[in-house]
Amino acid sequence: MTIVKEGKQKKIEHLKELIQLALAVVCLLALCSISFKANAAGTVGDRAQVSKLQAGRSVAADGAGTVGTADTATITRAVWDAFTPEFTDVPKSLKATKDVTIETNAPAGVKVTYKVSKDKYAAVDDQGVLTGKQVGKVTVTGTFTAQVEGVEETKTARFSIKITGKKKVYIDPGHQSKANGGQEPVGPGSSVTKAKVAGGCTGVSTKIPEYKFALTIGKKLKKALLAQGYDVAMSRTKNDVNISNVERAKKGNKSGADICIRIHSDSIGDSSVRGVSVLYPSTSNPYPVKKQAKKSKKLAKALINEYCKATGIKKRGIVVRNDLSGTNWSTIPTVLIECGFFSNPTEDKLLNDPDMQEKMVDGMVAGIDKYFGY
Repeated sequence: MTIVKEGKQKKIEHLKELIQLALAVVCLLALCSISFKANAAGTVGDRAQVSKLQAGRSVAADGAGTVGTADTATITRAVWDAFTPEFTDVPKSLKATKDVTIETNAPAGVKVTYKVSKDKYAAVDDQGVLTGKQVGKVTVTGTFTAQVEGVEETKTARFSIKITGKKKVYIDPGHQSKANGGQEPVGPGSSVTKAKVAGGCTGVSTKIPEYKFALTIGKKLKKALLAQGYDVAMSRTKNDVNISNVERAKKGNKSGADICIRIHSDSIGDSSVRGVSVLYPSTSNPYPVKKQAKKSKKLAKALINEYCKATGIKKRGIVVRNDLSGTNWSTIPTVLIECGFFSNPTEDKLLNDPDMQEKMVDGMVAGIDKYFGY
C-alpha cells in the first residue's frame, strides 16, 4: 500500500510540473505577440514620418529644392546662391484699365511681393496682378523672400512698363490770343477760303475772351480724361500761338487720336439766347471727313446728352456744319461743341464759374465714355 501511494504522488507532482511549463510557454508566446505588434507599429510610424519628410521636399528641375513642411519650408544655400530672380514674359506696354499677371522664375519656397514706382499710373496686388490706370511709365519691383536654412534672405528684380491710353482724344481749344486773317482752303482741294483763325467772342459780363475760356476747358478736360485712362493730345497748350484751323486738323490727324473735340463758346446779337449745341459734318460733306460723318454724329449726340445732363444747360441740339475748315480737313471723327452763349449775361457768368466748369468737363468725359461704350 505504501508503495502504491508513493507512485501516485510522483505522478501528481510530474503533472504539476507539466502544467507550470505549459503556463510558462503561454506567457512567453503572449509576450512575443505584444513585442511583434509594438515593432510593427514602430515600423509604420517610421514610414509615415519618412513620407511626411518626403512630402515636404519640393524638387526643382535641377534636382535641388526646399526641405521641410509647407509652413517651415527652407531653401538650401546652394539653391539660393544659384537663384537669380527674373520676370518672365513681361509685356512692353499695358493699356489703362487692363491687367496682366506678372510671372517670375521663383522656385517653390520663395515668396514674391510687388510694388510700383508710381501708383498714379498703375497698381499691383499681392497676387502679382498689374493693372494700368493712367498713361505713363512705371517701374515694378519684385522682392523675393525665402528662409535659407533657417535664415530669412531677400533678392530683388525690376522691370519698366509703359501704360498706354485705352483710347486717344485730340482736343482743339478754339482760337488764340491774336487772330490770323490770312486765308486758307475750307477743305482739301477747295477754291473756297476762310480766315486761318478768327478772333472769337468775349463774355458780355465777365469780359473773358473765348480763346482763354477754350484753353481753360481744354486743359481741365485733358486732366479728367487722363484720370480715366485716356491718352490725350492738344492742338495748343498756351494762348500765344499762331496755329491755323487747317494746321490744327492736320496735327490731330497725325496724333493717332481716335476722335477730335473742338471747344468753343457761342455768341449772337440776341442776348436772351442761351444753350449748348454740337456741330458735326454730314454724309453730304464733299471732303474726306465725310467718311467719318456717321461716327461724328454719334459722338455729337453722346456729347450733348451727357453735357446737358451734367450741367443743366439748355440743349439746342446737334447741328450739321460742312463749312468749318478745322473739321473738313480732319480724317477722324470730329465735333465742335459750343458750350453756351457768351452773349447771354447769365450764361456767360455760368460758363466761367469754376464749379460749373467741373460739371461741364464731367459731362464731356461721360459723353466720350458713352461714345466708346465704356
